[in-house]
Amino acid sequence: MLELGLFLGGMVIALPAVRWWANDVARIPGPVWFWTGHERRRWRRSIAAGWLLGGWIALFLVASWARSDERRELLEEADDFAARTHEHAHHRSSHRPITP
Repeated sequence: MLELGLFLGGMVIALPAVRWWANDVARIPGPVWFWTGHERRRWRRSIAAGWLLGGWIALFLVASWARSDERRELLEEADDFAARTHEHAHHRSSHRPITP
């Protein structure tokens, strides 16, 4: 019974951290993952497995992600990507011919 309580308790305790991680990773566009050579799929599988195995491993992985150089690099690249995309869209819209 204690084991089941630790198992389920870990899943419940880890859920907010896993949700935070999922939202954090969702901020990073797919092309950024590709260009930097990092693998989102590997992180997703690891976090999912860690949560399904009782949550405690997922807590450790989320903490590792939050402090990782990989996350910092990806978020910097995501910001640059967003700025370039916004600049490109603004540049394109400023050269459209005005039609009456």
